[in-house]
Amino acid sequence: MKLRIEEIIEQGITLEFNRDKDWLDELFRKERDVDFYFASPMVISLSFNRSGRKIFVNGKIDTSLHLNCTRCAEDFVYPLSEMITYTLIPSDKMSKHHTETELTNEDLELSFYDGEEVDVNQIVKELIFLSIPSYPRCSKSCRGLCAGCGVNLNLDSCQCNRQIGNASFSVIGK
Repeated sequence: MKLRIEEIIEQGITLEFNRDKDWLDELFRKERDVDFYFASPMVISLSFNRSGRKIFVNGKIDTSLHLNCTRCAEDFVYPLSEMITYTLIPSDKMSKHHTETELTNEDLELSFYDGEEVDVNQIVKELIFLSIPSYPRCSKSCRGLCAGCGVNLNLDSCQCNRQIGNASFSVIGK
């Protein structure tokens, strides 16, 4: 979905739409290293305001994703409900922002666009990627896998004996 810059009137413009799981999976199909899929449709509400060629995006995205827990390797559903504050500037202004400095919070909410259109689908993709935790866990109390025998400690107790060097010890799960 493309939004022409000139369509963003002084009072702004609001887009509200739903996308089903198939549409969302197709949107991400060509991306490399996508290790999630959608568990529910997405509800999106985005407001666009403009000041010259700078565009301000505010809104909310609601959906849920199937992720893989980094501790126990089990799939789980991750509810994603994100408030969005995003600023878009023309890519010809990129050189001012492309320096070897530490990123600020404002930089993380900044993106660029080319030409006279904004690709709303690309904004949605970026926001979803930024909203996924780096190390997703099925729960805060996830106990993970036993390093010795690989049993999921959330589901079963471990009775393995491990030997490291000359020392031998038992690992007993609770």
